[in-house]
Amino acid sequence: MTVPALACLMITVSALGMCCAAWFIRLRKDASDLEREVDANGLRDHVAMSALVGSSSSAAMYIAFLLLWAYSSSFNGRRPMGAAAIWVGLLSAAYAVVGGLFARAAQRPLIVASAGANVFLWMLASAASAAV
Repeated sequence: MTVPALACLMITVSALGMCCAAWFIRLRKDASDLEREVDANGLRDHVAMSALVGSSSSAAMYIAFLLLWAYSSSFNGRRPMGAAAIWVGLLSAAYAVVGGLFARAAQRPLIVASAGANVFLWMLASAASAAV
């Protein structure tokens, strides 16, 4: 694995760590707080939750994509499976950037920063696939 690939791997692992921190904050709330928030702003809570799922899944997909690309000779972004992974990961991360703005308190910067890093990495992967 090359140095740039290791740098991308470190960025996406830190993005996944930010998602884990947001999950921890979300799950730390007791049931009465969560019930009160869902009653008050049900749509906002659902959008923030889906953004967190999107950001987490995009980071996990990028890790798998990068490792497959580095260690498999038949997998890259130009093949249909690799192109589909790039599109799904990019769209998921882009939605998470917008949906993360609906989150509250400390979750908002964690989700938006994680998803922003994922968008950057997916765009970098698509550019690298086009250059290969």
